[in-house]
Amino acid sequence: MRPVHLVGVSLDLGGNRRGVDMGPSAFRIAGLSERLTALGVTVVDDGDLVAPIPEVKSFGDPAKIIPGSSLRIAAVERV
Repeated sequence: MRPVHLVGVSLDLGGNRRGVDMGPSAFRIAGLSERLTALGVTVVDDGDLVAPIPEVKSFGDPAKIIPGSSLRIAAVERV
């Protein structure tokens, strides 16, 4: 059986309630990994991804502008 990888993505963009970005922590506190392991599933916790705040992220390479569009590709930094 293939292992299950847990990846947390704390994202509250568009959420209408405070605290929705705490979802990954809630799964870990609830013992999801331990419960899956007790069922015989191999679990790999890959940690959390960083979701940048849109208002503070910088734009990437200005040469990578989509032709015929005003869209630019934003740079996302991993911490």
